[in-house]
Amino acid sequence: HYPRHEAECAMSSVRKGGYQGVTPPTFCCHDPFPGELPAGVLVGLATGSKTKQPWKLKRYPAESYARVCAKICEKFPAVQFVHAGTMQDDEVAHPAVTDFRGVGTIREQFGLLRKCTAVISNDSGLMHAAAAQGVKTFGIFGPTSLWKNLPRDNTTPIRLEKGVLSCMPCQKAPGGGGMGRRKNGSRCEQE
Repeated sequence: HYPRHEAECAMSSVRKGGYQGVTPPTFCCHDPFPGELPAGVLVGLATGSKTKQPWKLKRYPAESYARVCAKICEKFPAVQFVHAGTMQDDEVAHPAVTDFRGVGTIREQFGLLRKCTAVISNDSGLMHAAAAQGVKTFGIFGPTSLWKNLPRDNTTPIRLEKGVLSCMPCQKAPGGGGMGRRKNGSRCEQE
């Protein structure tokens, strides 16, 4: 049933139940964030994903996020970064980053993202949550498919490693079983 966007994949069970109308716009419930937020313009960071292979292919070095923070702070000194996610997500070491990984529930983490002017995230659930709440989101993509995984609204894709892998995008590619599989079915050369 490919190619289909993730939103259409999520609608499969609803359509099997008889609904055949349009796919509604995305939304994300949230609760107020319990932590005290820093003053200034807030930009959210999300660095995590599932930790098992091949999901690790969606992660990028924390040093890369720190370099982005430094560049933004050079131009916009009032920006403060808030790091959302779980304690398993990579820590971003930069003086303008307040670490809120693991603080509160997932719905409260969504509330943290809602307070941000923008969010910088790899292809993850937090990226989708930020975009669904109307926050301007910069989604970092590596080997996964933009047409399938990019939120429909509020997201600017940043493609990394373009052309590095001959099989990109690999997710649900013909002959492959999903992300981390090459189009010919062999294991990903990045694993």
